[in-house]
Amino acid sequence: MKNADIFIIALNQSKATLSWAWYYEAGAIWHNIYLESTALQLSANVIFNSDLKKLTGLFDSRNIDPLILIQAGEKYGVDEVKPVIAITSPEQGFVYVFGQKMHPSENTIIIGRIEMEVEVEDGSLLMIEYLVNGRLIGENYNYSSKVLLPFSICTKCNLEVITYDYFGNRAKDELAHVKII
Repeated sequence: MKNADIFIIALNQSKATLSWAWYYEAGAIWHNIYLESTALQLSANVIFNSDLKKLTGLFDSRNIDPLILIQAGEKYGVDEVKPVIAITSPEQGFVYVFGQKMHPSENTIIIGRIEMEVEVEDGSLLMIEYLVNGRLIGENYNYSSKVLLPFSICTKCNLEVITYDYFGNRAKDELAHVKII
């Protein structure tokens, strides 16, 4: 991150024995820094593998121990590349019977239950939304995932899969099909 500030969550040893919930408070502070950073479109990250003992010398006279270091600031670089998304199953132009690909067809026809599979390529994936005829049927946070298509009786359907990344880029893939049961 460029121009990032470092926040130090510290423990006042003289007051820690008076409160049994000091570690909850430290976690709440940590969480709030993440929330505020996100709300301000900044980035926040806990700094691991740092030598907290070196910082202890700064606080010795006050009886304070540093617990967590959090770096918060502007995101380094900007990702303007849209995610790449593809519905891998069911494929356009085939008949499927209870999830099994049967034979080519002019239209995509699905009879019975079937799981839709998608693959996504993106370095900063936020989430994937699944919509049938504009109605949200699920969301996922994995690069490769499956979703069970909902039950319907002989209906023309438009399946949309939309993916978003942390930088506001989005991509969409669609599949028009006829769903029977």
